[in-house]
Amino acid sequence: MTNKIKRWLFVGGLFVFVIVVTCFTIPWVKSSVTKPRTIRQSQMSPVIFIPGSSAGQNRFDDLFKTINSGQGVAKNAQGGQKSTPVQHSVVKITVKENDTLQVTGQVRAGDNTPFFVVAFENNHDGYANIKKQAKWFNIAFNYLVDCKFNPNFWTNLSA
Repeated sequence: MTNKIKRWLFVGGLFVFVIVVTCFTIPWVKSSVTKPRTIRQSQMSPVIFIPGSSAGQNRFDDLFKTINSGQGVAKNAQGGQKSTPVQHSVVKITVKENDTLQVTGQVRAGDNTPFFVVAFENNHDGYANIKKQAKWFNIAFNYLVDCKFNPNFWTNLSA
C-alpha cells in the first residue's frame, strides 16, 4: 500500500474511533449530570457560619442583627425594594467533645435561607485540635444533610 492510502486509512480509523467513543460517552455524561442536578433542587438553601479559633457560637450575633434589621433589604421581582426586611432564622449548633450536638433555635416556616452557626465546645487552635474539629464538623454536616438542606458556606477562620 502506498503512504497516501495508509494515511487515509489512519484518518478514517481515527474518525470511526472518535464516533464510537462519543456514542458511549454521551449517555454516561447525561446520567452523571442528572444526579447532582436533582440533589440541588432543595427548597431551602441555608448558609453555614463557622467561627474561627477561640470564637464561640455567638461570634456572628452582631452580623445577624444587622442583616435582620433591614439594612440588607431584598429587592422584589420588579427591582424595587420590599417594605419589610428579610428575616433569617438563626440555628446554633455546638458540637461537644463527646460527639453530641447542642442545637438552639429553629428554622421558621417560609424561611428559605436560614443561618446555621456550627461551633465547637473545644474551639482552641492547633493542628491536633483542628483535625478533631474537622471530624466534629462532619457530625454537624451530617445532621444538616439529614434535615435535607443544601448548605452554602461562610467561614471566619481568621477570627
